[in-house]
Amino acid sequence: MKYYVRLTAFLVLCLVLINVFPAAATEITEVSNAKKATDYEKHIDIWGEDVPGNCSDNKLSRMNIDMGAQSTVAAEFSEAIAAEDIVEAERVIDTMTYFSEIKPGYESDKFDDRPYLIPYPADGRSVSLSKIPSKVEYFDNGHKRRIISINNISRNNVSTNNVSTNNVSTNSVSGDIVSDNKSVSVDESGTSAVIILSGGAYAYKSMDGSDFESKDIALALNKAGISAFVLHYRSNPYEYPYPWLDLQRAVRHLRFYAEDYGIDPDSISLIGCSAGANLAGVYTNMRGWRRSFPENCLRDEIDLVSDEIATLALIYPVTTFEYNSSMLFALFPADLVRDEYEREKLMWKVDFSNNFRSPEVPQFVCYGTEDRLVDCTGTEDYVYEAEDMGIDVEEYPLEGADHSFRSENYIEGYINWLNRKLN
Repeated sequence: MKYYVRLTAFLVLCLVLINVFPAAATEITEVSNAKKATDYEKHIDIWGEDVPGNCSDNKLSRMNIDMGAQSTVAAEFSEAIAAEDIVEAERVIDTMTYFSEIKPGYESDKFDDRPYLIPYPADGRSVSLSKIPSKVEYFDNGHKRRIISINNISRNNVSTNNVSTNNVSTNSVSGDIVSDNKSVSVDESGTSAVIILSGGAYAYKSMDGSDFESKDIALALNKAGISAFVLHYRSNPYEYPYPWLDLQRAVRHLRFYAEDYGIDPDSISLIGCSAGANLAGVYTNMRGWRRSFPENCLRDEIDLVSDEIATLALIYPVTTFEYNSSMLFALFPADLVRDEYEREKLMWKVDFSNNFRSPEVPQFVCYGTEDRLVDCTGTEDYVYEAEDMGIDVEEYPLEGADHSFRSENYIEGYINWLNRKLN
């Protein structure tokens, strides 16, 4: 009987994956008819002209893609992520990235992607960025030296980048948003803000092709008077530290433009799902990544702003790669991942329980007790270790739940917890 329950759960997961990235199961348009994430027209680039890690190289030349696997990649991907044998995982992950991200046009076929935020202000305001950050010259040790020039924000001109349609409700009056017959008053001094990180095992992002783990969370937060920002970070074949740097930049961007967004710069939180939770947890717990800025990369005033956050929420997170070691192919050089000794070193290095660098940040950890994709043992161990370190952790298990459950299963509990921690 247990076998059939597991088989049913696996089939349901496959259907979820296919629904999240239909590109893996249906015919895909050419890149010339590129698809965009939900509400992409509202997006705001977070980097300036120079995006660290970008170049003109072709991604496909560095990837191991099975061009004939479009119709089977979803099922193969879910198997590869949960499998102990990682031999074929690199090819499956790269194939997944190609058919779900690159070919439909959510990301480029070159290393020239521009990470962005999709803002959902709680008061429904139209966002217009009021200032242009200046470039900053640094000493070799990373300290600020002097401002040297004005940094134009490429393709994100502050005078034209208005989020004119970014209203969570078309019926907004005097700072109150009205949605589903519920009125929420917005504090004029600035709302709290949450950056949302979609999952996808770093091979794709669920926000591409659906509202899952993105807009659905944002609108629920808006109803509670909380501003939300969905981050489109770089993923496979980009490797660390670039996803981490994108998140760091997003936090600093919101602080720099807090007044324009109507948010409290000291009340910026993170919520991530699955791999997005891994990214959020790495960012919060492993503060050693903060000095991973590439050499000779131009920086600006935003890079001088604090990157601290107020709270962290992990939803069915990958807290350790012990049970999902194949995911490392989407984060690190394949040669290192294939080598057993090097792979063990990588897993130890990025294991949450080995890295508690921000014990002052309260954490909300939600997971399903019957997760077939990410073994919840790793999450339970992490909660135990965090509590042992004196970290303020709210454990929120969902009995019998599998991976990728909908936000309505936890959002009320999360919002209540968030309000308690910030007020």
